Amino acid sequence: MAEGYEVVTPALSGHVRGLTDLSKELSEALNAANVTVTGDAYGQTGARLAAGLADVARTGQDTLRSGIQALEQAAAAMRATVTTYEQQEQARRDAFKRIGGAPS
Repeated sequence: MAEGYEVVTPALSGHVRGLTDLSKELSEALNAANVTVTGDAYGQTGARLAAGLADVARTGQDTLRSGIQALEQAAAAMRATVTTYEQQEQARRDAFKRIGGAPS
């Protein structure tokens, strides 16, 4: 059984980039989805259809916003984790240097 583990911060940073890129893609989709259909878009008989489409569009936009927010929060949390790991690693290196040992 292994006695420890290794954190590969470049891999975590790659995941942050993936989350950030996906968030940007969803933001672009949200911007494209900000089209409104007015009540008279389909004439008098289609007014109810237009209102229904607006409700569906609003729900979809809200869902995209929630997804974007979740991805941004996950990226920020992972970015903070990478920073913490890197700071801890540097602190361990500095401690070994102070006592004259070589980090493994």
